[in-house]
This record gives sequence, structure tokens and C-alpha cells, in this order.
Amino acid sequence: MYLCGQSSDKVQQYNLSTAWNISTGSYVANTSILTQDTSSVDLHFKPDGTTMYLLGDATNTVYQYTLGTPWDITTSTYSSKSFSVAAQDGAPTGIWFKPDGTIMYVLGATNDIIFQYTLGTAWDITTASYASISFSAAAQDSGTNALVLSSDGTKLWVTGSTSDKIYEYNDFISNIKNLIEYLNFSNIKNVSNIKNYTFEKKLEKGYVRVNKSRLDQVYPEFETDLQKTAVWAMLGA
Repeated sequence: MYLCGQSSDKVQQYNLSTAWNISTGSYVANTSILTQDTSSVDLHFKPDGTTMYLLGDATNTVYQYTLGTPWDITTSTYSSKSFSVAAQDGAPTGIWFKPDGTIMYVLGATNDIIFQYTLGTAWDITTASYASISFSAAAQDSGTNALVLSSDGTKLWVTGSTSDKIYEYNDFISNIKNLIEYLNFSNIKNVSNIKNYTFEKKLEKGYVRVNKSRLDQVYPEFETDLQKTAVWAMLGA
């Protein structure tokens, strides 16, 4: 088990004598990340334990580390690789990766929104770019601070400090992957105006931002489908 300390700016490692039972945990070691950020808020490991990613609130940046011995944080070294998420949120609180390392998710506390990033090279944080896709959990809690996704991407869990609850969302990735929403535009007559509007539509237990500004780029049949009132919509900010 691993914890990042916001006050100590260290990653703490614990062993569990009984798998998944935290009451059997015992302290092993720690490593300092103070040189990179003075307020670490979350971390994530590559599935094989050879790479660690740390999210820093002071710099709004994700830092990448290499572990000489998998899962042993005392062998970690900064890889001189980082990626800033400040353009999306100035108070990031949570980080998660798709199991194959091609997608990263960052939860921002400013607006309680999860932002999605694409990694051109799997697990290389320097190749990350904002995918213009986001998901808002603000309707459930105004103090979101951590997120976890199931390995198959069908469920998302977000913790809220305001209500002290864990919220579960179903079909999170499948909704984004499909990029399909059926919206009724019967009252909208000017197609060009739609591209400048940002709508919010209730989805499952949360809300997604539906932005029309990128439709021309990714969906050339937009105007045709609009007439049928069953159109494709980008799930992004």
C-alpha cells in the first residue's frame, strides 16, 4: 500500500501481511518528492510497478518516476518527465490511468471536473495532450478529491469531502468511447449557432458537458443528422 503525504511531501510504503486487509499493514519505507512539488496530492503506479506518477498541487503538474526494483519506492528516481494540467484546473486532486497507459484522467477541485488526456506513447507523460473531454461530478459533491476507474472502464468512483461519500458512475468510459448522445434540437433552427453553445445533459448519475464547437472536425455529417434530431455530440469541455 502506498500513500502520498501532502504535509511531508513523501511517498510512504506499507506491506500488508494479509492481502487487501489494511489492518495488517506495516510501515516499510518512504521517499521524498519535495524537489518536484511541495504539495503532493495523489499518485498512480504502472501495473508492473516500474513507473510511478505523482500529482502535485503546488505546481499543478504530473511527475514521472522510474523504480529500479518494481514496487520498491526506495529505488525510485525522477525521470525528468512532467506534464502540466494547469490549463484545465489550478487545483488538481486525483489522478488515474487506463491500464494500457494510453489515457490519463485528472480530477480538478476547482470545478469538480475530471479531465481526460491522451498519451501518444503509452506511459510517457511527456507525450500527453488534453483530449478536450471532461466529466463533471459537481452535481454530486462540491469537494471532490479522488477518483478510481474499474479496469474495464465501465465504472468510475469519486470521493467527495463535502458530503463524505463515495459516488459511483456506470458506463463512464463506454459513454465517452461511443461519443453518442441523442439530443432533441427541434427548437434550434440555426445550425451555425449550435457550434458556439455548450450544453449540459444529465447522464446516469452525473453530468457531462456537451460541446458543439468541434463537430465540424470530427463529425462532417452533423447537419444531416441534425435534421433527424438524433445527432452525435462530443463529450468534452
